[in-house]
Amino acid sequence: MNQPSKNSTTNIPSTIFCILCASIPLFMLPSLYEYALLPKRMLLQLGLFTIALIWWFDFKNQKKHLFHSALYLPIICYFLFATVSITQATNSTTAIIELAHQLTFVGLFILAYHTFQIENFPKFLRICATVGIVVSFMGILEARGIDANWFPLSNGRPSATFEYRNFAAAYLILSLPLTLLLWIQAKKNTDFLLGIVATTMMLTFLIYTRTRGAWVGFLGAICITLFIASFAKWRWKTPFAFTICWKNKTNQAITALAVILLVFLATLPPQIASPHSRAIDEGKLELANALSFATAPQADRGRRTLWTHTIAMIQDHPLLGVGLNNWQYLYPLYDQGDMIGAQSAPVRPHNDWLWIASEMGIPAWFIYMWFLTTIALMVVRILQNTKNPSYGLYTLAISASLLAMLGHGQVSFPKERIETNFIFWFGLGIIAQIATHTQNAKPIHHPITKWGILSIPLVLLFCTGLSYCHIQFDRHYLRAYEYHQGNQYQGVIMEANQALKWGNFNPQIYFLQGNGYRYTNQPLHAENAYLQGLRYHPYSVQFLKALGTAYALQNKLDLAEKTYDKALEIYPDYAPVYNDLGNIYQQRQEFSKAIAAYKKASHLNDPTTQRNLALAFVATDSTQQAIALYRNLITSQPSDIALFYELGEAYFKHASQDPNAYIQARAAFNHFLKHWQGDPQFKQIAQTKLQAIQTHLTQTP
Repeated sequence: MNQPSKNSTTNIPSTIFCILCASIPLFMLPSLYEYALLPKRMLLQLGLFTIALIWWFDFKNQKKHLFHSALYLPIICYFLFATVSITQATNSTTAIIELAHQLTFVGLFILAYHTFQIENFPKFLRICATVGIVVSFMGILEARGIDANWFPLSNGRPSATFEYRNFAAAYLILSLPLTLLLWIQAKKNTDFLLGIVATTMMLTFLIYTRTRGAWVGFLGAICITLFIASFAKWRWKTPFAFTICWKNKTNQAITALAVILLVFLATLPPQIASPHSRAIDEGKLELANALSFATAPQADRGRRTLWTHTIAMIQDHPLLGVGLNNWQYLYPLYDQGDMIGAQSAPVRPHNDWLWIASEMGIPAWFIYMWFLTTIALMVVRILQNTKNPSYGLYTLAISASLLAMLGHGQVSFPKERIETNFIFWFGLGIIAQIATHTQNAKPIHHPITKWGILSIPLVLLFCTGLSYCHIQFDRHYLRAYEYHQGNQYQGVIMEANQALKWGNFNPQIYFLQGNGYRYTNQPLHAENAYLQGLRYHPYSVQFLKALGTAYALQNKLDLAEKTYDKALEIYPDYAPVYNDLGNIYQQRQEFSKAIAAYKKASHLNDPTTQRNLALAFVATDSTQQAIALYRNLITSQPSDIALFYELGEAYFKHASQDPNAYIQARAAFNHFLKHWQGDPQFKQIAQTKLQAIQTHLTQTP
C-alpha cells in the first residue's frame, strides 16, 4: 500500500505493534485497584502515540499516504453519537473516560491500517502464539491446583494475567484463530510446532475457564468461518495458502499427540487452590456437567433480568441513550431489587448490543449494525477478488476472531478489555489494508488530510494524559480501600483526599471518604462526602443508606427518614435500611412503626435487628415476645453480658402481668452483675432493680 523510501521510518510502527502484542496481555501493576485494565490501556496509548508521531513525520515528508476505507463513515457517525450522548450522562466524567477509551481503539484501527507492513503479519502471529503459550501455562497451573500467590489477587481463577477467568477466555478466543492460522499455513517446522503447542495449550486453558459464553462464541465463529471458506473456495475460487508441513509424518504424529493431550487435560476438573479466588460453580467443575449446566434455569446468572430492564431503559431513552458508560448509574431505577444487593449492583448489561443502545440510543445501534455490515461486505469483496493465497487466510482468521468477540459479547463485555480490543481493532486494520491492496485504491490528496493525521497524535496524547491521571487516582483509591478494609479510617481520609486531587474517576471514593469521616466522629464531613458521591451516582442505595446514617448521627431525623425511604423505593428488600429506619422511629418513640420496620428487616436474622425489635417490644409492653427474642439471642451469643441486663428488664416489666417473672428477672440481673466489666452505672441500675424485685417478692404471700 505504501512504498517506503530510503530514509523512511516505515518498519518502526510494525515493530511497535509487535511489541504491544507481546506486552499488553502480560502487563500488570499490582499497586493499582484496576491492575489489569489501566496499565494495559496506558501502555497501548503510549505505543499508538509513538506510531502516530512517526506516521505524521513520514506523511509530512511525503513518505506515507492516507487511504480511504469504507469503515471511516460509519465510525465517524458512531462517534458523533457517542460524543453527543455525553450530554445525557448523569456522570459526565465517566462518559468522557469511556469516549477516550473508545477513541484509542479507533486510533489503533487507523494506524494499523496505514502503518503496519503486512509482510510482518507472520511475525505478529508468532508473537501472539508465544504469548498464548505463556499465559496458558500460567492458567493451566492455576487450574491444576497450584496456589498462584505470585499473581495479584484474582476475582476468579484460572485467570493468568487477566484478573478474571472470563477476561482470559475472551482473550483466548480472539487469539486462537491467529495461532490456528500460524499452524495451518506454516512454511517452517518451527512455525508448525509453535502453532500446534500454542493452540493446544490455549484450548486447554479456555476449557478450564468454564466460560461457556466464550466457548459458544468461539465454536460459532469457527463454524461460520469454515462455511465462508468452503463457499469462497467453491463459488469464487479463492486461493488459500496451505503448506507441505502437513505432509510430514512427524508433524502428523505431533498433531495426533496434541489432540490426545488436549482431550486428556480437558476432562480433568479444575482444582483452584488460591483461597481468595471466587470459586467455579460446582455444577461446572466436571466438563460434562459444565456443558449440561448451560440448559439449567440458573445458567443465565440473571442476564435475562438485566436484559429485560435494559430494554425498558432503552424505551425511556431511545434517541441519545443515558450517556456513555452511564448504564450503571441509571440501572437501579429499573431493577426493583432483582439484581441489586446491599453491597453490590450490576455495572454492565452483559450484552454489548444492548449496552450500546441503552447508552447511545437506538440510532447509534443502527450505525453499529451498519459498521458490522460494512466489515462483512469488505470480507466478501476480499475473498471474491484476491489473488494472494495468504490474504485469503489472513482474512478468514481475522474474521473468526471478530466473530468470536461479537458472539461472546452477547453474554459478556469483551469490548471493555484492552487485550481483546487490541486484537479486534488491529485485525480490522489488517482487513482494511488487504481490501485496499485488493482494490488497488488510490491515496487521498486533500489539504485537510494533513490536519486529520495531525489530530491523531493529539487525541492520543489527551487519552494518554487522562489514563495517567486515572492511574494516579487508582493508586490512592486502592490504598484507601485497603485502609478501609483494615478499619484504619484516618488513612482512608488521607488517601481519598489524595485520590481526588487527580479527579473523580470512581464515585466510590466518596463512599470510602464518607465512611472515614463517619467512623472518626465527623458526621458533617461524612454527609458532605456522601452527597458529593450522590451527585455522580444518584440512585446508589449504598450511598443513600450511608447518607441517612450521617443524618441520623447529627439528629437530622426527618432528613434521615426521607433518605432511607428513597433507598427503599429503589431497593424494597434492603433489610439493613429497615433496621435504621426502625431506629429513627424508636428515637421518636413511635414504637409501632419501629416494630413494623424491624420486622421487615428481621428475616436476615441479624442479631442487632433482633435486639432492636426486642427493645421496641419492651417499650410497647409486648414483653413475652421480647423475652422470646432475648432468650434466642442469649443462646446464640452467651458471651454478650448486656443481653442479660436487657432480658432482666423485660422480665421485670412482664412481672406486672405475671409476678413469677420477678424470679427470672432476678436470675438475669444476678448473672449480669457477676460478669459485667463495662460501665458501672449499669451495675447500679441492676442493683436497684434487684432491690425492687426483693421488695416485691417479700411482699408477695
